[in-house]
Amino acid sequence: MYKFVQIIVLITFCSSLLFANDNDVKVYKKHQDRVLKEVVVRGLEKTERSIVVNELDVKKGQKLTVSDLLESYNRLFNLRIFSQIKYDLKKVENQQSILEIEVKERWTLIPIAKVLSGGGSTQITLGAFDINLLG
Repeated sequence: MYKFVQIIVLITFCSSLLFANDNDVKVYKKHQDRVLKEVVVRGLEKTERSIVVNELDVKKGQKLTVSDLLESYNRLFNLRIFSQIKYDLKKVENQQSILEIEVKERWTLIPIAKVLSGGGSTQITLGAFDINLLG
């Protein structure tokens, strides 16, 4: 079981490297073992801030690690409601850092068109569905 967990962690870490570029990793390494003081989120229009904060693997008061920051980025990316996600880490006093996240929300409106026929009647349905309508 322990070996299985190690393999899953390794796969997760390696896959997270696919989404982040070398510059991101270098920035994250500069903040390794610093304590997260605050998370600032910008660019939200429909999505609640709590959705973004809940998806982060790093929490306020926790030590930052490269793998946690990469995993947090991937979790936000995998929500599929943001077309752009930018992280900025700023050092503050007492070995603390502030994580600033700037997002651009994706247009998530999905058109619906359906025609059903049978039993001598026809039903036509037109509409739209938004996966992020209520945030």
